Amino acid sequence: MPLLKILYVNSPKYDLITALHIEGLQSIDNVELRCTTLGNYARPEQVLYKWDAIDYGNQEADVIILGSRPYVESDVFWSIKRKGMICVRMEGGDESALGVRLRDLFKYDFIFKRELYLRSGSLKHLWSSLYSRHTGLWRELRAHPLVPFPFFHSMGNHNTWLHVGHNFLMQLIKNRVHPFPMGLERRFQGEFNSNPEFELSCMITPHLDDRTELIELLNAMNYPRMFIGTIPPTDADVQWMVDHGACHPAAAKLRGAGFMQNRSYYEQIRNSRACISVPGGGFDTLRFWEILGMGSLLISKRIALQMPNALIEGQHYVVFDTKQELDSVIRWLYSRPDEADRIRRHGHEYVLTYHTSNARALYFLKKIDMSS
Repeated sequence: MPLLKILYVNSPKYDLITALHIEGLQSIDNVELRCTTLGNYARPEQVLYKWDAIDYGNQEADVIILGSRPYVESDVFWSIKRKGMICVRMEGGDESALGVRLRDLFKYDFIFKRELYLRSGSLKHLWSSLYSRHTGLWRELRAHPLVPFPFFHSMGNHNTWLHVGHNFLMQLIKNRVHPFPMGLERRFQGEFNSNPEFELSCMITPHLDDRTELIELLNAMNYPRMFIGTIPPTDADVQWMVDHGACHPAAAKLRGAGFMQNRSYYEQIRNSRACISVPGGGFDTLRFWEILGMGSLLISKRIALQMPNALIEGQHYVVFDTKQELDSVIRWLYSRPDEADRIRRHGHEYVLTYHTSNARALYFLKKIDMSS
């Protein structure tokens, strides 16, 4: 089995995609992984100083990965000129616009993107991809083949004509772009709870009008055994992330999404038959995967993103896109807990098979055509 040598130019700040990716690559026997800094589970023995990293890239590495998010030493990536190596860019931000500069258009062999929307050729979705507006929680977002990387963020379209023009140029490399959604880090893979105390939990923060409206709708339903609220992390939950290598110790104050091992929150998910997840800055959210990983039934908007081994509604999770659908789903949940348990068990088993960090790493290696 040939050894695959990978240099990962990673951030010291915790990043949802980078952490998942590095954790997964570490689980593959025939991968030799080297990183440029601690953080995102990079181990001390894997970290190279800047000039050692450049030498490793120029002399040994088969693959070089430019990690997502701020504080990445991109000059290390661009200092490596070795011919024949595979150059990869990871885009793990909330926005669906492709962040490739025009001068770098053909410098990446592969681009893996978290927020890669499903495409529809309808005139409705062409218009929604071009016209800037807030779509909101109760409508759907889709890209159009002519605008494959629209500037969707926070359930709205923030396109300008500059972005539209950029999209037309991105058509030249669209076949190099592949989905890489979040998945299950090992820290939130829990055992299935057959006898949960709560029927439904909704722990979203009400910082957007759509979310506030959703919470008000749930409160008005007034069903029993329902938990609506937030569970803040403790200082120990944050320190856990530092102690387990999720960020560089010096970057502990640079907290971002998901930077906590909120054990009380995870226990609430596991003690609920169903939990609700809605999009945040991006459509893909950590809560979506935490619910599945802890064995609760995911209630979510229909998946709008491309993903490998996509979940199937009604088999792995249940969906809503309108207020009427949400009301119907919750009535069904309370009337048919047996069916809800069957779907949540299938969903739990499915993500533990196809959406762990190990599964994402194997998918990545297959895509770059160097999998064992």
